[in-house]
Amino acid sequence: AICGRPVPEIVPGPRAPLSVSLLNCLGLIRFALFSGRHVAALKRLIASIDLAPGEDANATYASIDRELPKLSEAWYLHISASTLAGALASALPRILARGKGLTEQHNAETAKLLAGAKGIESYDIAAGIDRIVSALVAHDEPQLDHLLALDAHEADRFLRHEASSPTRRVYSAYLKCHGHRCVREIEMREKEWAEDPTLIVEAVLSGVRAVRGGHVGPSKAERSSAPLTLAPIVRIAQHGVRLREKSKSQSVLITTFFKRAYRTLARQMVDEGLLPDDDSVFFLQHAELGKLLRDRDPELVERALARRKVLPFQMKLSFPTIFRGKAEPVDPTVPDGEGVLHGKTVSIGVVRGRARVALTLAEAGEVQPGEILIASTIDVGWTPSFATIAGVASDIGSTVSHGAVVAREYGLPGVTNLGTATTMFRTGDLIELDADHGVLRRIQED
Repeated sequence: AICGRPVPEIVPGPRAPLSVSLLNCLGLIRFALFSGRHVAALKRLIASIDLAPGEDANATYASIDRELPKLSEAWYLHISASTLAGALASALPRILARGKGLTEQHNAETAKLLAGAKGIESYDIAAGIDRIVSALVAHDEPQLDHLLALDAHEADRFLRHEASSPTRRVYSAYLKCHGHRCVREIEMREKEWAEDPTLIVEAVLSGVRAVRGGHVGPSKAERSSAPLTLAPIVRIAQHGVRLREKSKSQSVLITTFFKRAYRTLARQMVDEGLLPDDDSVFFLQHAELGKLLRDRDPELVERALARRKVLPFQMKLSFPTIFRGKAEPVDPTVPDGEGVLHGKTVSIGVVRGRARVALTLAEAGEVQPGEILIASTIDVGWTPSFATIAGVASDIGSTVSHGAVVAREYGLPGVTNLGTATTMFRTGDLIELDADHGVLRRIQED
């Protein structure tokens, strides 16, 4: 359920006695079925967090230090709330296989059964872009040429202050609801969309160009009717997906509280002469920041600057998805071969188009209508572009990957766990994404 494939690297060990297995099974079922309580606990946790900045860096650090255990608690609750979705998304293909070997057809049928769930929060990340575009087309048509000529920063200012009242309301509501999200959203250094809405603005501009060019985007997936015997399990699985997506959003919101607190701490430490710039705060561990405040050790600052200097090199490295001990970089280069990869279906459909390989925020912002997005993972941060793309593919992931959930609900063909898609294909390649059979292939121009 997590990796989208069997994991032979994990050896479970000897089988427990039947009595122990039954007790463990009942415990897991109970834990999974009560996943909703973890979402409620997250809501209470959000209300309890107090990260008000102090008068100086020491006071702000003390506030963060006091509240920091709640960040670990938040992610524990999210993982707990994900149990139901993970268990049933893994079980459904096996139920469909009826004890026989699993095929990609079973994965495709599972994706079809899970599609059409109502009330999935992350689906609105893509659907909300459509609402902003619709408001612009309906109420700001005379100014659209002007808007499309602006850069992201200027376009954001237009959407906040110069657009029509309906457009301003829709844009403001979107950032209020989803402004705590972003690409690589668990990384403390990454700015949330409320702080840096570049990707949202680029998605809106792309959507406007698509509408003007007559491009018709995907429509929300229709609910698939499950066989009578499977219907209760499918309903519970869809409920599990809703809980997982809600708890992820809540956990990211709590993470964003800490991002903002560390940014405040950074400004104070710069003002007090402890750090050379705001960004360097993200290259020291929390305990190291406390030591710097106590001892004013310049070696810690040098360590932070050295870490930042080596980061661009580190970001180019590739690692195995699963490893024991120290992770060793691997060579991601693959032979061109036939240009065909097989993966796991997460959302059905077949589409042809140009590839858009996106590994960075800048590359994601360049996505054009009708392209097929290829990324390392189907991160929920890419999903604003789902309003205009034709399909999505990724190197790693599973049926319950957050971006996969959005693709399924949005009606986008999607295949994950392709392994080397981001290295085998190049932006501009003409490709076919056959999500009905879990295949991504390069096709001839003719």
